[in-house]
Amino acid sequence: MLDFVALDFEFGLHMANRISIVEIGMQKVMGGKLVDNWQTLVNPESQLDAYASDNIHHIYASDVLFAPTFATIWPQIIAFVGDLPVVVHGVKNEQQAIITNCQFYDLPIQAFKYIDTLTLAKKLLPDLPKYNVNYLADYFKLPMTADHAALDDAQLTAQVLVSMQTKYGIGVINKIIK
Repeated sequence: MLDFVALDFEFGLHMANRISIVEIGMQKVMGGKLVDNWQTLVNPESQLDAYASDNIHHIYASDVLFAPTFATIWPQIIAFVGDLPVVVHGVKNEQQAIITNCQFYDLPIQAFKYIDTLTLAKKLLPDLPKYNVNYLADYFKLPMTADHAALDDAQLTAQVLVSMQTKYGIGVINKIIK
């Protein structure tokens, strides 16, 4: 089994120079077991998208007012991940959020190795009608958690990758992610 850290962000606002982050959740997986996790709200130091607050993640400006900034928690993220690959469902937004926040705060960009469960699902299960993480969780008969809560989504993404490894084997997974 592949060891990894599943990561999920909830976003505050997509701006021209940055995707602001309001919540981070990470789930560490070792030997196919969920062993440790880390979650925090994040003060994005920007306005929040009212639609996202009301309809998606239900995180409001008052919730993040006294939360740490991305600059404050970036060293904790790097330490938690260590040398493990970072697993996300849909790599583009999460990777872009990391890059733009590192640039905004003048922080070093960490060269994480990303594994995208969305890409894996499309290659392993080409006939599925949908590929969102909740649909995949249902396909693999995983217990559902809260939708659009960063830690819950990271844990679900982790369980989806563990299920893929169990069903298809690490050799098949490695061929796709290389």
